[in-house]
Amino acid sequence: MQREKIFNDDILELENSLIIHTPCPKPHWVLKGGLNFKGKNYKLIKYLKLEPSNFYKFEASNLSFPLYEEEKEKTFNISSDLAFIFAPLWGFLSEKYQYSLLKFERHNFINYFYFSIFLTFFVFFPSLIFDVVRILQKREAFYFIIPHLALCIYFVHESLLRFITYKFERKIKGSLIAFFIKPLYYMAYGEFQ
Repeated sequence: MQREKIFNDDILELENSLIIHTPCPKPHWVLKGGLNFKGKNYKLIKYLKLEPSNFYKFEASNLSFPLYEEEKEKTFNISSDLAFIFAPLWGFLSEKYQYSLLKFERHNFINYFYFSIFLTFFVFFPSLIFDVVRILQKREAFYFIIPHLALCIYFVHESLLRFITYKFERKIKGSLIAFFIKPLYYMAYGEFQ
């Protein structure tokens, strides 16, 4: 019996089996059906998910499986953790980016998509009303209010359009705010593309 800790993965190597405890789901292991650890092939026989932990049990096999690469798994763990931490921001991204994050199996994009719509709407709609009231009162310089008013109108329109598009066409439209979120997405997604 030999126990190792490789980044966040706790690996218990028994005579003919391997048990791995990891906080990050490893869908690529499930997809391949096993892995090659230290030159030995192991077939996945059981996967148990107990939030926030994931347990994988492998048995020795004659089949060949992809090699367990420490650096690749470390990168995957970091990317998965960052994807989980920044999940509320992913709702602003377009469909293609949201679906790519599903590979980490830690991202429920519909909830965060709705969160982004409601956040945008409930931040900019009151500002829109406030700007209209200020314009009607004619107390402040009009040319200072117009750019802010235009921005509020755009984001209220965008949030309503995103909501309606998803409800009727089942398509996720990205927000203009995604321009600022994409650098975080590329950082979180890492080399695991």
